Amino acid sequence: MQAIDQDLHPVAREAMRRAGYGADASYVQVADIGLLAYRNTSDGKVIRAGDVLVDSRYLRPFAELWLPYAAAGSVRFEIADGGGRLRYADEAQYELQRGVNTVLPGTWLPLEGKAIEPGEDWTLRLMASGTLLASHLFGWEPVGGGTIQQYVAGDGELSPALREAVLRAESRSAVSLSELLSDQGE
Repeated sequence: MQAIDQDLHPVAREAMRRAGYGADASYVQVADIGLLAYRNTSDGKVIRAGDVLVDSRYLRPFAELWLPYAAAGSVRFEIADGGGRLRYADEAQYELQRGVNTVLPGTWLPLEGKAIEPGEDWTLRLMASGTLLASHLFGWEPVGGGTIQQYVAGDGELSPALREAVLRAESRSAVSLSELLSDQGE
């Protein structure tokens, strides 16, 4: 049974290259890697090449490992922030079969109340029995991504600037359509 390079997700190939893991098909290969991002506890969104929304409540890494033979050993997932600070680690023993094996840790990274900067790159690292197999980069995207985002505080409340603008708009008297059109000639 040979791992076919085209069966490896491009994100996984890049993550293995970034980790300096250049083993051939006679060794473990990372067929896929990414994150499940949860904005609530039941609906995870698969994130491979895109950014994670900053209002995500949980992250859970995943990987698919291709093995040329059955093996048992430890698999470790780590997530580090843009400053290199370790934010998540999960290591467990797995019994892996020959072929593709989905590896999903039993823990999640809670994000509620954590300050996360849009545009900052974080790193998901995948290790098997102490060997770094993959180093996957991902970023953070503001919710909505529009200009209104700068007026929303980290807790979802309106910023003082937006609150003031809303109050100013409410204090103006309503203008009817006929009043707006009265200045225009026929």
